[in-house]
Amino acid sequence: MFGCIGRLGCLALVLLVAAGAWLTRDRWYPRLMGRDEAVTVVDATWQPVTPEAAAAGRRKVERLGEARGPALVALEPAEVAGVVLEGSLRQLGAAGEGASAAVIGERVYVRAVLRLRDLGGDVLGPLAGMLGQRDTLLLGGTLEVVEPELAQFRVAEVRVRDFSLPPAVIPRLLGQLRRGAEPTPGVAADALPIRVPRQVGDVRVTRGRVTLYREARP
Repeated sequence: MFGCIGRLGCLALVLLVAAGAWLTRDRWYPRLMGRDEAVTVVDATWQPVTPEAAAAGRRKVERLGEARGPALVALEPAEVAGVVLEGSLRQLGAAGEGASAAVIGERVYVRAVLRLRDLGGDVLGPLAGMLGQRDTLLLGGTLEVVEPELAQFRVAEVRVRDFSLPPAVIPRLLGQLRRGAEPTPGVAADALPIRVPRQVGDVRVTRGRVTLYREARP
């Protein structure tokens, strides 16, 4: 008798735990499936990357190079992406549609719809057969100063539609985006170069913005 009651009690407990897990599934299921970061990216505030934003970003960066320039400048996501697009990622703005940018945590994200054939079938591998002729490419990464006059956009995440590409593919993908241009000495294989004034000493990504700091004057 008591064994039966004990089993019923255990069953009730299991059902209670299961019910609680079901009611709170929106909290733990995305993390379990590795989708929490994807949801964050989707829910972020995106800014269109326009020629005007790129020009504004470049003007802010150049101010640090002036003799009486400010100690720091803060760039909006679209301005940062515009500066990056101005160099190695130019084709995202030319061949792509509606390039946009966001800052999430300590990463800068750029996305655009483009012709997947521009990436090369060897980069996407079997994934190419599961996608259309045009789809969304998303790049996420960090910014850092490499040496005087040179910074880099270190790509840590690449997605095509909702599919994440393995890190080993990133250098080959960036090679396609460079359109045959030789890698810049000092820049990592998984990064894209950004030319900056010599006076830029540091860059930090936080609170939805990117801040460039002038190197301390002697």
